Amino acid sequence: MKTLYLHIGTPKTGTTSIQHFCYDNMEKLSAEGYYYPKFSFAYENKGKYRNGLFLEAVCYDKEGNRQIEQEKENLNSGLKAIEEYFEKYDNIILSDEGIWTACFNRKRGRTLMYELQNRAQEAGYQIKIYNGPIN
Repeated sequence: MKTLYLHIGTPKTGTTSIQHFCYDNMEKLSAEGYYYPKFSFAYENKGKYRNGLFLEAVCYDKEGNRQIEQEKENLNSGLKAIEEYFEKYDNIILSDEGIWTACFNRKRGRTLMYELQNRAQEAGYQIKIYNGPIN
């Protein structure tokens, strides 16, 4: 079955190192059937290695106003891209340390995870969540 590996990176578990490894080794991972996608979303002061950021990021304009429609657009675009990537790859890896925080400290994160779960069921892929260091 197609699998989305969601690395939610609890604090101080080496999430940034895992993200850099996956980003720097995209070709090797791809050869083994795993895809660590790059997305075109740009978030101010956030690393390009955090490819799961669209699942939880809050967007603001230059005046500091929250851009809820932009957040929804990024989420839908990211989830649609994942479905398209599954046409070529059996395994997709997303990683972002903010997902854990969003799910456990903000109600919004739980809602987004339900959305992800529903989309996965509709598209026919499973989600495996990983939250610790790789030994």
